[in-house]
Amino acid sequence: MGPEFVAEIKALEGDPSDNIPGVPGVGKKAARTLLLEFGHFDNLFDNLEKIENVELRGAKRIQAIMTENVEIAKKCLELTNIVRDVDIKFLNK
Repeated sequence: MGPEFVAEIKALEGDPSDNIPGVPGVGKKAARTLLLEFGHFDNLFDNLEKIENVELRGAKRIQAIMTENVEIAKKCLELTNIVRDVDIKFLNK
């Protein structure tokens, strides 16, 4: 997995050092497996019903967790985004 997945991995599994709670019950292995299988979040959310068919221990449970926590996952993804268009005014001394 490349760096383009870092935000989505953190959003799913959480990152306490950045105060990102993650989706309850989704750990490292599940997060990575889901993203490898479905790609980015949009495709994952469009295919929640297919999670049970993924070769992942507890796939039906993970499907239920993801279905129940779509909004939490999206909020966690929002927390991972870095704002790069802030207007900063510098004072000359």
